[in-house]
Amino acid sequence: MDFEYKISLIQQFLSESGFNQTLSMLKKESKQDYDPNNLTRSSELSFLLDESCELKKIMNSLNTEKEEDEEDKIKRSFNEKFEFNNLLEKKYPKKVSKTFSSIHPTNILTVSISPNKKFIATGSTDKTLKITSLENGEIVHTFSNVFDSSILTCCYDKTGDFLVCSTMGGLLYILNLRTKKLIQKFKKHSKYVISVDWSKDGNWIASASYDNSLCLYQLSKCKKKIAKKGKENKKQENKKQENKKQEIKKEKGKVLEKTVKGGEEKEKEKGKEKENVNENEKEIEIEIEIEQEGEENNQIKKINDESSNSKMKTIQQKKKTINENETSKKIKEKELKNNNNNPYQFKFGLKKKISFRNPIQDVIFGDNSREMIVAVRNENNLYYINCETLKVDKINLNENLDNHVSFSAMHLSLSPDEKYLLVTTDKDRIITYLYKSSIQLRNFYGTMSDKFAQYHTLWSPNNYFVFSTSQIDKTICVWNIHDEKLICRLEGHTKLIRDIDIAQRKDGSYFLVSCGYDKKIIIWEL
Repeated sequence: MDFEYKISLIQQFLSESGFNQTLSMLKKESKQDYDPNNLTRSSELSFLLDESCELKKIMNSLNTEKEEDEEDKIKRSFNEKFEFNNLLEKKYPKKVSKTFSSIHPTNILTVSISPNKKFIATGSTDKTLKITSLENGEIVHTFSNVFDSSILTCCYDKTGDFLVCSTMGGLLYILNLRTKKLIQKFKKHSKYVISVDWSKDGNWIASASYDNSLCLYQLSKCKKKIAKKGKENKKQENKKQENKKQEIKKEKGKVLEKTVKGGEEKEKEKGKEKENVNENEKEIEIEIEIEQEGEENNQIKKINDESSNSKMKTIQQKKKTINENETSKKIKEKELKNNNNNPYQFKFGLKKKISFRNPIQDVIFGDNSREMIVAVRNENNLYYINCETLKVDKINLNENLDNHVSFSAMHLSLSPDEKYLLVTTDKDRIITYLYKSSIQLRNFYGTMSDKFAQYHTLWSPNNYFVFSTSQIDKTICVWNIHDEKLICRLEGHTKLIRDIDIAQRKDGSYFLVSCGYDKKIIIWEL
């Protein structure tokens, strides 16, 4: 049911009920004139409501006659899980905490919150990606002259040190946020890349494009070789340090030996001088000799001390150098160890490019990063693809398992526990499915978008609420999962909202970030 048809139904109802002033206001706000010929019957809205009620009665009667099957048990379990007494006490972000209006001079297309919750990455039509502090809105770094065209999506890795981005030109970029450098670039798509995701374990990146193709990139398998090389370097360094220590010990021994020999030679010379002294002057010479002996001993001691001190200083200096080298070596070994434990020092390679019949709308990772979930336009199936084996499981989106395409899946969002999947459709309807199943557990209505809309829907981290962008009224819709009610519309943007992201802090509170064509970034708090 498209937006224009809904307006026509309401206009017919108002006209037939005599609510002419309300009808006039609706025409003005919707910018759609009332034409009775657009509908096939009179009182069509009432007819549809009556028909829906009859169908519900029939379904309820059938349900009471049959025993509870597996699907009923799953639905009952889901209802019990989200049933609580104080729903209104459960808080959700609805207040504008901060607004950043000067980050980009043009439309902002994507936003992503860093894993440490301190920064956001934003991409724009100005071909720049900026890292901004959430605390004060200060731009930490700008990646310019890197991208070929407008940046459509961006996604952090699990460490927050790396970022993957996609562009209108069909390119994929991987950035190192520590070194502020581009480390890889891929040109595997011929049209713009509408969706990118980085798996939680860090080993996979997936990109989806309007050229009907999906690309899966895998972390390169060169970790062991680099680790082995590091061990060999460590052994060589240890040998060099041992040789230096042996040389210092030998040098120290030589210095001590020379000091002892020098003292012995001086003692012998002194004895010879004593034997050549005249007997008549023996007593005087003895006294003089005693004085000279004291002076000579002092001189010898002084010379030996100076020589020893000089040599010891040299030894100490060398020891200091060795200690500094050892400290430097330990730091390098620690860095090497960290690098060996960090998979992102290695590059990604294309594992597989998979083609579909129609454009791909979204791709995300599920099942603890073991598989991809792919939404394809104008198809009634979701595709679950194993990352290792590339085995494909098709799951029908229709609960009655027929092949009729009544809607297209436009955006996907996994619940925090990965047990449920939100599928945003192109019919202003969001459906909650059991993971990898056709069982529908909830339906959320209320967004207002046209056929060109880019949809973004998220679970709240506490599992109680659903957030989704609404294009026409430029709001973010909020539903509670318990009873499917639309409880709030977040107002703050003046133009189309292009992207939203959500994150939870250590204290359990969470916040929402949105961006759009009004060049604003809004932080929503509890």
